[in-house]
Amino acid sequence: NMLDAGVHFGHRIQRWNPAMAPYIYGHKNGIHIIDILQTARCLRTACDFLADSSQRRILFVGTKRSAAYLVELAAEGCGSSAHFINHRWLGGFLTNWETMRGCIYRLNTLQPDLATNKKERLQLMKQQARLDKFFRGVKDMRSKPEILVIVGQVEELSAVKESCKLGIPNITLVDTDCNPQLATYPIPGNDDSVRSIQFVLSTLVQARNS
Repeated sequence: NMLDAGVHFGHRIQRWNPAMAPYIYGHKNGIHIIDILQTARCLRTACDFLADSSQRRILFVGTKRSAAYLVELAAEGCGSSAHFINHRWLGGFLTNWETMRGCIYRLNTLQPDLATNKKERLQLMKQQARLDKFFRGVKDMRSKPEILVIVGQVEELSAVKESCKLGIPNITLVDTDCNPQLATYPIPGNDDSVRSIQFVLSTLVQARNS
């Protein structure tokens, strides 16, 4: 299944992070090939962790095009204790949580329909739309997440660093240009392919719900 999903395809050999060397099987036609035996082992470790943490709050993060819709589906598949960010990670989302929680509260309490005039109503609708764009996937999150699942470490480096700073474990799909040392539970694999991301996330969701 992993081979069919293309999980083993890395980036071009010029775009690699030497820290990924232990997870690389070789290369073909200038493309690094990821060792899927290690992918399977790491995925199982991450799944075991999630299975033992079924009551903990989890946040799925993935803002690049190939991941955005899939992290939303994954969060929905995990129930009310799971949330997602798939538009843009706002710096300080974790480390400046009180401010972010205020924004979420504002999103949940805005009522443009109660505006006293058209101008005020339009202003509130604009503000609501902007807040919804950034916080739609976390509007029901009342406190900081206890686990992060990250797709696209290079793109989500701020999320990675904040989780590390606060000691929040992160499960990260790491491609050959990533640093697995920044992940609590690295899963070596293709983080660009929709099928690869879908395979990994669906496996994690199944473990979470087991």
